[in-house]
Amino acid sequence: MSSRLERRRARRQRAIAVAIGLAFCVLVGAVGATWWLSGTGGRARRVVTRGQPSVAQAGTRAAAPASSTTTTLPPPPGVAARVDHITTTDPVVFVTIDDGWHPLPDVLALLQARQAPVTAFLIAPIAQRDADFYRQVLTLGGSIENHTMHHPDLGRFSLEQQQAEFCPAADLIGATFGRRPLFARPPEGAENQFTDQAVGSCGMYVTVLWDARYSNHQFSLARPGGLRPGDIILMHWGPGLLQDLQDLFPKLDAAGLRPAPLQDYLGPTATHAGAATP
Repeated sequence: MSSRLERRRARRQRAIAVAIGLAFCVLVGAVGATWWLSGTGGRARRVVTRGQPSVAQAGTRAAAPASSTTTTLPPPPGVAARVDHITTTDPVVFVTIDDGWHPLPDVLALLQARQAPVTAFLIAPIAQRDADFYRQVLTLGGSIENHTMHHPDLGRFSLEQQQAEFCPAADLIGATFGRRPLFARPPEGAENQFTDQAVGSCGMYVTVLWDARYSNHQFSLARPGGLRPGDIILMHWGPGLLQDLQDLFPKLDAAGLRPAPLQDYLGPTATHAGAATP
């Protein structure tokens, strides 16, 4: 009889031990699963439903407009306007300086002393290379505009070839200076029947030429007479630029004229009466 009781007691103890073991395994498994789901080793897991943005992505997209400012401009024309003179009664001219091969601190000092805004038509990779220098042109109220990627003779180029010069240049200048150019100038004025179309299709508004220029330190006008309001003057970032500017400013003073920002009188940002707004 006692042996039977002992066998029952042993079976009961084994059952209790098995139950305790099973409960312990379940508990350990639940703790391990919770730890894994919450991120092994402290690493957060992201669950992204296919076809939908993650919470992080959605938050980034929602926050973007608040942190960016956008200036709304009318769309550029299919074919850019062409300008070599601005019709205005204001006593202003427009000093435009091309290329950008030579960033000249002494020139910048003179422009600062005269508080003279200039329009820099820059070769885009050169502008990017010396961006810190040319940003100072912007602080004087000037602007950085498009002078192609490689300074080729566009008169020999097809529409597609000219677009390959103007479009990437506009993008690069925009990325470098935070403002896409409004104007373009073909190098040395060499252009053909496709140039204005290429300029417009690349997102710019005006092909800017000139009616006065310095060449080999000689000043010349495209028509008889002296300087007049609205003249667009061509110069170049080169070793002789300081000398040319030192010659130009007395001419402007004698004529009662001063340099003004081209973008204030031309294109979609023009704000002055009598300005050309293609």
